[in-house]
Amino acid sequence: MSCKFRRDTLTTELKAGGFTVRHWWTDPAARLALVMAVPSPGSSPTAPKP
Repeated sequence: MSCKFRRDTLTTELKAGGFTVRHWWTDPAARLALVMAVPSPGSSPTAPKP
């Protein structure tokens, strides 16, 4: 099973959860990505929605 995320959507969701994207790596063909996200300073992550 796989799930596709778009960079802008995932970045927005991470921000809403109290995280900041530090780096976004992709392969040369932009088929996959690895994201490093860290807690935003002074943020309190929100509880996941059911």
